[in-house]
Amino acid sequence: MATFGSDDSAVLDVLFGRFPPAGRLPLALPRSMEAVENQKEDVPGDSAKPLYVFGFGLTYRADAPAR
Repeated sequence: MATFGSDDSAVLDVLFGRFPPAGRLPLALPRSMEAVENQKEDVPGDSAKPLYVFGFGLTYRADAPAR
């Protein structure tokens, strides 16, 4: 598991179910190196058919059953 500098108490809150995890991408992830090469350096979000779009992420409901 990677924490990316998160506070230990925040990680433990998620692991023990006290808080539902959520996260969103701060950028779009291009589908291929060709897409990266075709992007303009100074224009955000110009990748054609990105693998994951800006803001893509996961959210879990607090009342979802544990598996």
